[in-house]
Amino acid sequence: MLSSLEAQKDLQYTPAGLFDSKELQELQTYSSYRDIPDLGRAFHRSAVANRQYLVSLRGTVLRIRDVPQYSGGILFAVDLGLNGDSIVFSPGGRYGNDVMLYGMIGTLSPPPSVASKNLYTFVARAFRKDFKKVREYFIGPEALDLMASGVRLAMDATSPAEFDLRP
Repeated sequence: MLSSLEAQKDLQYTPAGLFDSKELQELQTYSSYRDIPDLGRAFHRSAVANRQYLVSLRGTVLRIRDVPQYSGGILFAVDLGLNGDSIVFSPGGRYGNDVMLYGMIGTLSPPPSVASKNLYTFVARAFRKDFKKVREYFIGPEALDLMASGVRLAMDATSPAEFDLRP
């Protein structure tokens, strides 16, 4: 699915979050999802704590903001705060062998910039077209196959199975 998006638009993916350094050179910006190491693998048991990326049109210059810490020092944020023409992409992924954590896309609200809204619409439309709606979620074909084979679709690997998404 990401292949079809990249065939239509030149996209870039930059890790989002708080970092120790302000130098964007130290942050790898990927020109294809294929270049992102371990895409589809979750390293934390909770979906919200896993990696996120800012997705923007290739060549978009991203800005970093200082985030003073209560304990002292400064961390540097790469997020939608100063990069309103981007969208955020949390790919989710497999956590261990028996859990698939959800992913998501989003914009800054309110209001997203025209560029962000257009990019979000472009990406969301592709997900909606290729994914199946299960309750209020859109589930990709691979995740549906995993669910059918007994893999849990969850928000957190340690949450009780009764909270898992089921068809």
